Amino acid sequence: MIMKKIKLLILGLLFANISFGQIIEKIKTPPHLDNIYKNGTFVELLDTIRYVYASDTNEIMILNLINDSLVPVDSLTLEQNLWISQIGTIIPSVISYQNELIITDGYGIFRWQNTWSQDAIDSLPENALFTSLGVTHFGPTVIHSNLTETKIGVYQNHWETLETANPLSGRGYAYPTSIDSTLYLASRGSITRRLSNGEFEYVDDLYSQGLKSTSYMTKIDSSLFYHANNGHAKSITGQKIVTYDNNPRTKFYFFTSIVKFRNRLWATDYNYLYRYGVNGWIRADTAFISKSYVVKNKLLVTGPNVIGQIRSDVTEINGNYYYDLNNDCTMDSTDIPISEILFVNNGDIKINSIHGQYDFLGFLDSTYTIKPRKPYTAKGFSCVEDSVVIHVGGSVDTFYTQDFPLQIDSSVTDLGVSIGHGRAIKGDTMNGFITLNNETIQGHDFLQVTMEYDKRLSHFKSDGFQYIRADNSVTFTIPHIKSFESIHIPYELFCDPISLNLGDTICISAKVETRDFNTNNDADTIYRIIRTAYDPNEKISFPTGAIKESVEKIDYTIHFQNLGNYHARNVRVVDSLHTNLPIEFIRIKATSHPETYSLEVRNNVLIWTFNGINLPDSSSDPEGSKGYICYEAKVKSTFIKQGDQIDNKAEIYFDYERPVVTNFASVYLRDETSSIFERHSPITKHLTAFPNPFASTITIKNNGTTPENLKFYNFNGKLIKQGELKAKGEFIFDTSDLVSGLYFIRSSNGETIKVVKN
Repeated sequence: MIMKKIKLLILGLLFANISFGQIIEKIKTPPHLDNIYKNGTFVELLDTIRYVYASDTNEIMILNLINDSLVPVDSLTLEQNLWISQIGTIIPSVISYQNELIITDGYGIFRWQNTWSQDAIDSLPENALFTSLGVTHFGPTVIHSNLTETKIGVYQNHWETLETANPLSGRGYAYPTSIDSTLYLASRGSITRRLSNGEFEYVDDLYSQGLKSTSYMTKIDSSLFYHANNGHAKSITGQKIVTYDNNPRTKFYFFTSIVKFRNRLWATDYNYLYRYGVNGWIRADTAFISKSYVVKNKLLVTGPNVIGQIRSDVTEINGNYYYDLNNDCTMDSTDIPISEILFVNNGDIKINSIHGQYDFLGFLDSTYTIKPRKPYTAKGFSCVEDSVVIHVGGSVDTFYTQDFPLQIDSSVTDLGVSIGHGRAIKGDTMNGFITLNNETIQGHDFLQVTMEYDKRLSHFKSDGFQYIRADNSVTFTIPHIKSFESIHIPYELFCDPISLNLGDTICISAKVETRDFNTNNDADTIYRIIRTAYDPNEKISFPTGAIKESVEKIDYTIHFQNLGNYHARNVRVVDSLHTNLPIEFIRIKATSHPETYSLEVRNNVLIWTFNGINLPDSSSDPEGSKGYICYEAKVKSTFIKQGDQIDNKAEIYFDYERPVVTNFASVYLRDETSSIFERHSPITKHLTAFPNPFASTITIKNNGTTPENLKFYNFNGKLIKQGELKAKGEFIFDTSDLVSGLYFIRSSNGETIKVVKN
């Protein structure tokens, strides 16, 4: 047995107007309590006092939200089994019952009423503690459940056994919830309820729907709300089941709480706070939030190192953006939704309409000017101006709606083409798509799309479309494209290892033969650098590394690969753009899975969600486990000075796993006479590198009197290592994993050293 000292404190929380994220105000705590929320916090109301339970692997605490003060009360030493300490703290459940707090977690089952007692738990199996998944009121009793193949515990003055494993599934229980004298239980692959005669019946069999289990279950009003692990949020009222998933981007979120606040549903996963609005589940804040609670008409949120509350002046602004084909100023089934960028307050906020719907959170006593960007084929707005001012006042429970019906110019045609593909690996097959977009209301017949590729590429192949190939040129015939339709033409090419060398640049282009009004998107070109070894999850750019003069645009490709041991049902890619890349000029060129993705724009962040991608793991299907995103970014005219640099990286989420963070894709300016990263102004040399050439290590010595941050780049400008160098100190880079070649080490004051590995 291991003895652990666990402090338990009753504290009052001081609210402070410290904003983090968009709509959450952080609750201020003293510095010595900064880390008490490591594994999250849980709120419960007892009498009129709001209590917060917090835990990490070393201690448990209780805090009191009263009188805006912090008051320590108690401490306790607990025995803890070794196997529990190896697993770590289990997420607890906390409820109030007969003027007591009832807590279950990986440490045990506790009651608190001015003093602490650990309940007699011998009647429950030992491993029921670490799999503890909930307590709830059930009439005059409290129900405790677990996910083992064993028992439910019932508590009045002591714990007794209520049931063995669920007879319908043979599994244990989780998230017990009582509604109108009916006990509901989650049993991994199903939602069941216990009838008055003690028998169970299925309410929602998740397994039969291809769903794995439920991650959360709770009571809201008189309904049972729960969340299946593929992203479906559901409710049960009597025999009626309602699914809250009309936004396909959220079918993979692993919700940890769902509450109702101001007539809206709010939910949390292990990262974000979400709100259910006109676009379904929309991310409302990004503060690593894991739980939400409605206590005393306030929405409280908690998470690792976070406890806060929703600002009291938050309200919602939403609307539709669409082609009003019947000119009745109302969106109906005959109209066509528009997915476009909307600028709020001259671009201070940038969002996009998803399937024709937009929404964002605003604040009372504020003014918002909304201006949608018009598509090329738009004639003008009907019923509204092209820019609308909304004055937010009154009640936070008021939702402000502003639609933007748009007239379409039926005489204008706009056909566009884009091209993108995956990695160009020497001696390997390269896969890609040509996408033909019809941005007008008319359909078109017998279109020709021509593709030309580098002569060093071979073994062209394409399925599903008629084509004629001549040398390194291919012409596809498209029989018909509907109004506002996108057609994706797949292709394969082989990177010939005899004709191509490492570092060679290849070029592939595509164009559509048309006489439309907008010729800017009639053709597209993509470049790739031939490589061998690669990072399976990375972001690359073209151009890349050092460039001699500014460019108008940069092509980016984000590669992702499922390296786990099970297929990924959904993949999300979050890409935060550099300030020199205006998000309103982003052009999506291609993705590996064009039928399964949607795109959300939030200021300078692009969020791609691949729903139902079912990406195989790399062991079972090496090629099928890969995916990519290609897009073009316009560069601001301010990117002109020597030393200017654009760095971008992405975060890739496979189902519920922590994100895989890519490298930085870097592009920077230098002239012909400058060494890499060198600026126009002379820099005093303070750094020395030895040995140079190097082998398994290289040492950087700082001869200056100020500390330096070091960045280690390969020849293509990819950041591969970093380090901190003290004044008059030395820093050793481990280079045993690097291939032979030329590298650059840059300090934070701009000094760069060219180094070579033998």
